[in-house]
Formats: sequence, structure tokens, C-alpha cells
Amino acid sequence: MSVQRTPYGERVAQIKDAIRTLQEPNAPATEREVFDSLRQTTDQAFADLKDTYEELRKRGEIYSFEDGRYVVVKITDDVV
Repeated sequence: MSVQRTPYGERVAQIKDAIRTLQEPNAPATEREVFDSLRQTTDQAFADLKDTYEELRKRGEIYSFEDGRYVVVKITDDVV
């Protein structure tokens, strides 16, 4: 039996996958890189992804902070 994801669950997975893919051992993902990666969808899909991104930040599933010139993005569960 396969588990079906909701559209919201798919967006959450897409955002977290983008963050994990973009981070490197010596360099975390930046918000700009994540948005550039997510922007490769349709305009409506990108708007939905940005809304989901903000909701994840508010819920504490991801967090961001300024680090010099960049806004670094991390997944809370990957750091704790």
C-alpha cells in the first residue's frame, strides 16, 4: 500500500529537498539559492511554494538567519 501525499506535503518535501541539495559540507544553503531552485516551476506553483516556505518558518520546521551578505536556511530537524 502506497502513501499518498497531499499537495501541501509535496511542497514541504520539495522545499526541504531543495535545501538539502543546495547545502554543502562547508556552506549551508542560502535563501536566494532555495528560491532560485524553487522558481523553476510555474508562477502559481512558485507562489504556493513561497507561502509554504513562510509557513514552515513560522512553525519552526526551517529557520533562517543573516550571515554576512547572505540569508542562510536550515532544516531544524537536520540541526538538532
